[in-house]
Amino acid sequence: MIATTAVLYGFAVIMFAYVASFLFSKHTTAQTYTLLLCTLGVTILQGISFALSYPTLNVAQLAQDIFNYVALLFPPYSFATALTNLAYKTQCPPGVPEEACKQVQYFE
Repeated sequence: MIATTAVLYGFAVIMFAYVASFLFSKHTTAQTYTLLLCTLGVTILQGISFALSYPTLNVAQLAQDIFNYVALLFPPYSFATALTNLAYKTQCPPGVPEEACKQVQYFE
């Protein structure tokens, strides 16, 4: 399952980088900013996703779903979310109810 996810991510990020390269006139600038966007973008989007899912914020489920569906268009976020979902499905930490581990499922 992880290998399939990694292969699909490879194809998606290649296409994303190709399309993003048209925004720049120099290939070195395009490579630098695309790498920076992917690195910082996934960190920021994962942080926002985690914050929206925090129970005490009382954010509507619809707002969480809309954010996740829009953010899933960004390949690094999709890959990080897929790996997170795979980790939650394979193990549940001790003391955490089984229902809490099964709540985050975007790919079913």
